[in-house]
Amino acid sequence: MQPKMKAKTAAQLAAAEKRKIRDEAKTKKATDLALQKARAAAEEAEATSDKTHTTDEQCSAMLDWMEIPGNNSIIFGSAGMNATVAHGNKLKKIQGFALMATYVNKKVPDKFWTPLKAQNRWNGYVVSFKAAQVVESKHSTGDGLSEKDINAGIYTIEQKLEGLCFSFDRMQELLGYRQNINPSHTSESVSLTIHTDDLEVSHASYYMCL
Repeated sequence: MQPKMKAKTAAQLAAAEKRKIRDEAKTKKATDLALQKARAAAEEAEATSDKTHTTDEQCSAMLDWMEIPGNNSIIFGSAGMNATVAHGNKLKKIQGFALMATYVNKKVPDKFWTPLKAQNRWNGYVVSFKAAQVVESKHSTGDGLSEKDINAGIYTIEQKLEGLCFSFDRMQELLGYRQNINPSHTSESVSLTIHTDDLEVSHASYYMCL
């Protein structure tokens, strides 16, 4: 009987050790998850509270990154053959924005971008491009430059488009073929309405973090 008792005690100890390991793993997982949520909340708060303007250098860096084969498909979810992959899986949009942020930080190191900040800045850039597209469309139907434009020293539609959207021609080359361009979000989509009559020809008006 004594050996059986010892065997039973050893089994109980082993089971108790397994429970302890399992409980510790659950606690660690919960702690890691809480830290991840706290970190994500901090990044989101930083991104949404940032009211600084996106500079021309930062816009140029974003464009440089988007023009690299495969990167466009990450942000817009294309399933093309050039889609960037990691470990055999297509990268998610927020992973793409993490890569964009790293690229911009190297090109323009004076301001540090998180992935969420890169996402917000790209969304703002897309809004400026859509606003410029509306103006270009109105011009093509016969609406010329306004008196306000002339008084501001804007004498050509090209000047106005460039004022509304930095490197408009490059953005047109990158996004112009898309019939439905919407800012990229990881959690929810936002409907945007642009009133072109109130547009001011100023980079700062549109390159804000929205």
